[in-house]
Formats: sequence, structure tokens, C-alpha cells
Amino acid sequence: MKNNKEYWGKTRRRTLGLITLVGCMILFGVFELSAESDLKDAQKRVEDKAEYIKTQYITYQKYNASNVTKSLDRLIDKTQQVRRDVARHSKEIDYDWLKKYTDEQRLSGITLMSPSGDVVQEYKTVDIPDAEVRKEIKREVVLNTAQYELKNYAERIETEDGTLVDISAVGRPDQKGVIVCYNATKAQYAKNYALSIQSLLEGYNMHTNGTIIITKGKKIIASNDKRHVDLNSFDCPFVSKLNRAIRNHKKQSQLKRFQVDHNFYYGNVSGGTDYYIYTCLPLSKVYVNCWRNVLVAAIIYISFSAIILFVQYRGEQVHMRERRQREREYQRELVIKAQEAQSANVAKTEFLQRMSHDIRTPINGIRGMIEVANYYNDDLDKQAECRKKIWDASGLLLELVDEVLDMGKLESGEIIMEERSFNLSRMLDNLYQVVEQQAVERGITIQVADYDVKHSSFVGSPLHIKRMFMNILSNAVKYNKDNGKIILSYKEETMDEDHVVLTFRCEDTGIGMSEEFQQKIFEPFAQESETARTLYGGTGLGLPIVKNILDKMNGQISFTSKQGKGSVFEIRMPLLVTHEAVLEEEQPEEEVSGVLTGKKILVAEDNELNMEVAKFILESAGATVVLVENGERCVKEFRASEEGEFDAVLMDIMMPIMDGLEATACIRALEREDAMTVPIIAMTAKAFVEDRQKSFAAGMNEHLAKPLEAKEIIKTLVKFVVQD
Repeated sequence: MKNNKEYWGKTRRRTLGLITLVGCMILFGVFELSAESDLKDAQKRVEDKAEYIKTQYITYQKYNASNVTKSLDRLIDKTQQVRRDVARHSKEIDYDWLKKYTDEQRLSGITLMSPSGDVVQEYKTVDIPDAEVRKEIKREVVLNTAQYELKNYAERIETEDGTLVDISAVGRPDQKGVIVCYNATKAQYAKNYALSIQSLLEGYNMHTNGTIIITKGKKIIASNDKRHVDLNSFDCPFVSKLNRAIRNHKKQSQLKRFQVDHNFYYGNVSGGTDYYIYTCLPLSKVYVNCWRNVLVAAIIYISFSAIILFVQYRGEQVHMRERRQREREYQRELVIKAQEAQSANVAKTEFLQRMSHDIRTPINGIRGMIEVANYYNDDLDKQAECRKKIWDASGLLLELVDEVLDMGKLESGEIIMEERSFNLSRMLDNLYQVVEQQAVERGITIQVADYDVKHSSFVGSPLHIKRMFMNILSNAVKYNKDNGKIILSYKEETMDEDHVVLTFRCEDTGIGMSEEFQQKIFEPFAQESETARTLYGGTGLGLPIVKNILDKMNGQISFTSKQGKGSVFEIRMPLLVTHEAVLEEEQPEEEVSGVLTGKKILVAEDNELNMEVAKFILESAGATVVLVENGERCVKEFRASEEGEFDAVLMDIMMPIMDGLEATACIRALEREDAMTVPIIAMTAKAFVEDRQKSFAAGMNEHLAKPLEAKEIIKTLVKFVVQD
């Protein structure tokens, strides 16, 4: 208990330290991200503000320029009128006439000058600053109007006191000279007629928008802080220090940080055609969300950390109870595992006992029949009877081996489903012939009630489909009653142009199954009773194999059964239709004796007994046989032979030194014409689909599985070596 408390104390300290470290990292990260986000947002606000001021500034300039143009146009019209009146009243012109005419035309003054610029006659109101205007009208561009009758000159000048004076000059029509007309607007009135950028900036509050300054040349022309207006830009700390920060900062697109009167600001400069806009935000207006986000993150993290610490505290309290509970559960698990191990050992023992019984039973029959045959040495009928029983017993033994291997492959997922064309009608006919022979012996009638199959050729795994049908049919015969009946039906349902669902139904009048056994019918080695194995010779693997094959084909199997009445099995499996006919030429049964006369066959087989059997079968058909015991000898024998000397090669797969697949590849690689054409036929105990595929991939022409039947061997050889 003490050690446990020390453990939890250390754990709590480590957790607290980790929480603190992670919390600092998270808060720092939140601060960095929020500060960067606020800075980007401030920059966006500054850029948008500057862009808006630029747009308004340009708009104001255009508006003011339009007003100036209109005023000058009106003054030019009045000046032309004065010119015409001077032409009509040239002898009457004096000071009074000019004053009167100035009032009538609502002008601010009229000056008549000589071509050299001397004033001949003049009247001006007090609104016109004399010195500045006098200097302007004596410029050469104004005096040149005296030389050109149609020339007119007009301009607006702004005096030092802010007065706007429009000037228009034309040549005198009655004599050489210049007529100058004036229109003056005092500064206090001029501001009412023109749009000022200063009026726009006055709408930007410094507390919310920061300080905005517009400079033109060296002068500040506008600012939302009126203290800076009309100052020299070098005398304004915001302008000078922001310019210095810009020069020292490499990235021109970001806000620059600078200090004015112990306060920090961020700012940027945006330029126009002849002006600059300085926007400066105080630090508090830039990082508006940063500290709030850090505070929120801190509150959330502290709450989360508190929950973690609370959960850990609760864990400390329940740990001892859980530990004691785990110890009790561990003891129970040990007991359960011991029981499971004992059950597994029992199941393993039962499996070995069952397999030992099922294998020893046919072997015992085979050996016993040999002893009986030896005893009745001269009784030919008894000899024939013994041979038949030996053949049947070996068939049972072969069936058991095949089903155990198939079941093992299916359960491990190693079995490979083929994708090749096959003729369903021909397959069913062959199965029917095999099963019918078994049924006739017991007087069982097989009836095909319905055969509604529109297509005959499909793509799939014919070996597995055949095995599946065979298991169902053989069970219907095996577990039927003498003189019973089997009713079969086949139906095809179209899914689309290329896919169908085939339904196979098998009904028998057999012994049926109890409801209890129906629950475990698809379990390996499951049988209704131990006597079933003895009475019917079953292994309990047929239906599990069917179920596993259908699962791999995405098919289904269902059944109904009643003990003592019989069973009905229904299989539904999807198949791919092939619209090309499957050519499998059926060879008629014929006498095999002598059909291979004149043919020379090379046989590679490492088992002496199998070698003797193969030699007997081939020589009985008239062939000449050359025997070798491994793949290496086979390749050497073929290489040493004359070209075309061997008509075929029977090749075992599993052999010492060099196996059959490697030997086949070596023969096919020989540089001689018959190396690629000589038929090589696998003759092997490896009977799975993947074994067939490996044989064909190595260059073999056919794959025959042991135990070999003489007719099958001769039929295959005739197919490849006997010419029509």
C-alpha cells in the first residue's frame, strides 16, 4: 500500500509538471497565432483605410478641378464680352467706365495694359492682393495675348492669405494691348466651394482609427489630428520616425513598429501621385484580440487541467479497488484458460482419435481383404470380390484425405477460386452418371423435376462447383433409405445480360436430421451420432466444405429437414455467363490396349511403386517407357535424346534434387525445336487449383492428380500424342 501511494504521488507530480509545461507551450502558441492574426487584421484595416482615402482624394481633386474649369470658362466668356465692349466704346474708357462695367459683369476687376505690361487703365476691388496679382499678369504668357487676336489665357492662383483669384487675359481689339479680367474669392469663402481632404480626415477619430497624416511635398496638408496640419513633414514625429522604421525594415508590406513619446505605434505609408498617406495605430488598437484569446485559452486549459487532475484523483481512489478486482478476475481467467486449454486438448485428442479411426478403418479393410485374397488364392470370384472391396476402401480413404485438405485450405483462406469457362450441362451429366451408379446399388431413384437453365456456358471455378454438387448428391444417396428417392431441380434467374443466379435444389427421402443437430450441421466433423460414421461411411466434412465454397462465391445454402422423413438442400450461387461456347470434346470410350504403340514416353517419378504403376499402364497401351527418379535426370535424359525421340513427358511435381516445375522450365528453355512442343503432363498428388495454375505457369500442358486412373492417363496422352 505504501509503494502504491508513492507511485501515485510521483504520478501526480509528473502530471502537474507536464500540465504546466504543456500549458505554457499552448498559451505561447495562442499568443503567437493571435498576435500574428491581429497584426494581419490591422494591416488590412490600414490598407483599406489608405485605399479609401486615396479614392476620395482623387475624387476631391477631380471635383475641384471641374469647379476651377467651370469658373475659368465663365470668366473667359466675360472677358470676351469685355473685349467686344472695349472695341465699341474705346473712346469712352476711363476709371468710371471700368468700375461700372466691373460691377455689371460681377467681376473683381479689369486691367488694361500695354504690350510691355504697363498699366494703361485699371479698376480692382479690395479683394485682390495687388502685389501677387501684379506679378502674375506681367508674365510673358499673359502679355503674348496682345499679339494674337484669337488667343485667350486663363488661370487660377492662390495667394498667401488663401484668396483664390481667377485671371483671364485677351488682346485689345482697338489697339495693341492686353485686357485682364479678375474674379476673386476670399479664403473663408473658397473653403465652402471646394472639397477638402482635411474635411474627410476629420471624420476619422484618433481613438478608434489612429493618427492619419497626408503630406504633399514637404508640407502636411491634412490630418485627423489638427496639430499636425500645415507643419513641415520633417517636424512631425509620426512622419519622421515612421520613415526611419520603414528604412530599417526589410519587408515593405508589413506594418512598422516605432515609438513616439514613450508610446508604441504600428504604421505604414501609402503613396499617391504627388502625396503620401501615413497611417499610425497605437499598440492597443493593433492587438485587440490577442490578450483576450490568451485569457480564454488559459481559462479553458485550466478547466481542462482541473478535470484531468480530478480524474487522476478519482483514479487514485478507485485504483486499489480495481487492483483487487483485477486480481480476482485474473484468478478467474487463469481458471478459465486452464479449462479452455483442457478443452482444446480434449478437442485435439478427439480430432486425432476421429482421424485415426477414419483412416485406420479403410486401411484395415484393405489389409484384411489382401489377407482374404491370399487365403482364397485359387478362387477367382473371391479374388474379384476382394479387389472391389479394396478399391472401395481406398476410395473412402482418398475422400477423407481430400476433404480434410479442402477444409483446411478453405478455413485458412489459402484456397484459390478459378475464373475459367465450363459447360454446366456437361458437368451435371457427368455427376449424374457417377451418383446414379451409387444409387442403383441401393435401389434409389434419381429424378430431375425441373431443369430451367437458359445458358450452358459459365465462368467460375468448375472444380469447386463440381465438388460442391458432388457432396450434396453423395450425401443424398449416402444418408437415404434403400429404394428411396432423390428429386433434383435447377433454375436460372437473370440479373443482367452477363450475370445470373443459379438455384440448385436437392430433396431426398433419407434419414433426416434432428433439430439439435441442424444447429451444428456446418461444423467440421459434425455427425448426428457416432454410428453414422460406421453405418454410412461419412466424414462430417462434406457440408462444411460446401458452406465455405459458397461463402467464397458470395452464394447461399439453406435447408429443411425432419428426422426420419428426409432433407431438402437449396443452393443459390451467382455466376458469370460466357456467350462463347466451351469446347470440351468428349472422347468415346474405346479400347486402350495398343493405342500408344510406337510412342515413347519419358516418366519422372521418385516413388518406386508409383513408377511401377505408371510403367504398367503405359506399356499396356503399347508405349515404350523410359523411367527417371528426379527432375534433374529427366532434363539430362531429354537433352541427350534425339530431337522428337520422346512423344510426351509424364512429370511428378515433388521430387528430390530438382522438382517437376523447375525441370519443366529447364526443358522449355532448351534450344531445340521439340523443347517447346513436346507435351509435358503433371502427374502429382498436389491436387489444388493453385497447384494446377503453377503447373500451367511452368509450361505444362495438363495436370493429372493422384491417385491416377489408367483410363484418364491414356485418354490424356491420346489427346496430345496420337495424331488424327
